[in-house]
Amino acid sequence: MANDSTDKVIVFVGAKRMGKSTLILETINNRKDVYIFDPEGEYKRGLFMDIDLFKKVALGARNAMIVWEEATSFFGQGVDKDLKAMLSRNRHKYVTHLLVFHSLHDVPGWILTKIDEIYLFHTKDNPTYVKQKFKGRDNITQAFMKLREPTPGKFEVITY
Repeated sequence: MANDSTDKVIVFVGAKRMGKSTLILETINNRKDVYIFDPEGEYKRGLFMDIDLFKKVALGARNAMIVWEEATSFFGQGVDKDLKAMLSRNRHKYVTHLLVFHSLHDVPGWILTKIDEIYLFHTKDNPTYVKQKFKGRDNITQAFMKLREPTPGKFEVITY
């Protein structure tokens, strides 16, 4: 997954109870500098509950991994211009951002050009909507169609 010597934006998309948090926990297990915004209390370390403090930490982070649980709250409609710029100009800080969404519908279109990897689990999205939203991005729609049956722990990786 994430390499410590690069800057990355990795998106995890899946319905609840499909294994996103389990995979993220495996990813961050041996990392020292991990910051997690975790409104549901799924993780046990690196936690932040205060949004404003978390944003400040994320904007200034270096050599770190940042987990954005409930990423729709940060990167959906009305996204904070500083956070948007952070993903656009994240280079040379050696920061890996892990953004967690519960549906493809929630992934903002602007963020697609910033993504290095997508870990796609089963979602409850409407297939017609997904095909329209991701027209021309066959790798996403094909992975989505493979995951129509809800199978916890099963996912497809899309790399850019």
